[in-house]
Amino acid sequence: MAFPLSPTDGQLYTAPNGTVYRYNATEDAWFKDHGGVLVSEGSSFPSSPGAGDRHFDTNTETWYIWTESAEAWLDLSSAGLADYTGLKGKNIVQNGAMQIAQRGTSFTSITNASYSLDRWKYYRGGAAIHNITQDSDRPNDQFNYSMKIDCTTVDTSLAATDFSSIYQGIEGYDFRRLKGQTATISFWIKSNKTGTMCFIMSSSTADTSYVTEFTINQANIWEKKILTVSFDYTTGTWNYTNGIGLWFAFVFSAGSNWYTTPDQWVNANRFATSNIDNWCDSTSNYIKITGVQLEVGQTATDFDHLSFGEELALCQRYFQAIEMWGYCLNAYASSSSTPWARLTFPVPMRLAPTAVLPPAGQTTGQISFVRTDRNYPTTTGTNATTSATVNSIAIYASGGYSADWSVGDGCFLYSTGITYIQLSAEF
Repeated sequence: MAFPLSPTDGQLYTAPNGTVYRYNATEDAWFKDHGGVLVSEGSSFPSSPGAGDRHFDTNTETWYIWTESAEAWLDLSSAGLADYTGLKGKNIVQNGAMQIAQRGTSFTSITNASYSLDRWKYYRGGAAIHNITQDSDRPNDQFNYSMKIDCTTVDTSLAATDFSSIYQGIEGYDFRRLKGQTATISFWIKSNKTGTMCFIMSSSTADTSYVTEFTINQANIWEKKILTVSFDYTTGTWNYTNGIGLWFAFVFSAGSNWYTTPDQWVNANRFATSNIDNWCDSTSNYIKITGVQLEVGQTATDFDHLSFGEELALCQRYFQAIEMWGYCLNAYASSSSTPWARLTFPVPMRLAPTAVLPPAGQTTGQISFVRTDRNYPTTTGTNATTSATVNSIAIYASGGYSADWSVGDGCFLYSTGITYIQLSAEF
């Protein structure tokens, strides 16, 4: 391919096949412009790479990028990945735009350690109580929603162990790319109150943590915040597979037991500094957050807007609310009173999930196995699940059904009206 001679930094070139390339003067090479990027990991390099493809060498824990001009993999350990992160899939946060809400859009007096919008978990200790909602207020037209955290019961005198926060856990497979790298966290935030909040990151078991501060400068105005952190930790318990790789959180109140020095890794579970203000001191207080992005590199790039379907699929790795309606699953009878069905998930889950079934029965909002003639059995008993894998789960009549089947009969699992089976593989 004949690229232009004597190009300038950032110059674009469209090849005859329509591929767009951008010249990087630092590397003296042309790279595909935000496209055709391979992100791979392993002890050996992938075959047949293209310009701009990236690879993480697990032997040396080093990132490389393929340059067509040199026909070689370039070590990016000194330059970082800031110039190459304007790419789809760069955001390690899931549901950062607060679009996915499989559990619902409103959570009144949410309890400690409960999920709200997908992937976002609420933690608190002390008297403060909050409502969480998916809110239509947003910083610009590129976003549909924000998450609103509304204080409904105050905690004006924080005990040493009190705190309030919104967390997300990042899976080890996704977190791995941050190890040894500088990363950037960017987000939009709005509140009626000004002051200092804290953003924290901690290891898999919270035995190592990092706290940084940010300030809300203007009341009732959307502000974009950008923070950087180096993942140069040397201690702690970290997971790089399908467990918790990293916890991160927005902390809006904290007592003195949780204080630490900002902007350094410490060997303890800490998530605030002594400068933090108390966003739980008035029932007028609210916080709205959206556009949360965590990416490799020292520069905050534009938010990575995935399609709704892509974002939903990412969230379904951890939680699925599967709609049931009418004759929803084929089943068979292993005995005269024990029908079985198997539900296949639309997306493989992080691990074999736990399931919450709709109540058993023959009225609206309930599910029941029905006979071969599609009529209800004389008596509907209880249902249960077993033999779960990352791809499917068995649902069976666990007791109390009348003997309305012959062994081997085909039958159905029936939902009277719309119900949901909830599957969780969350942290």
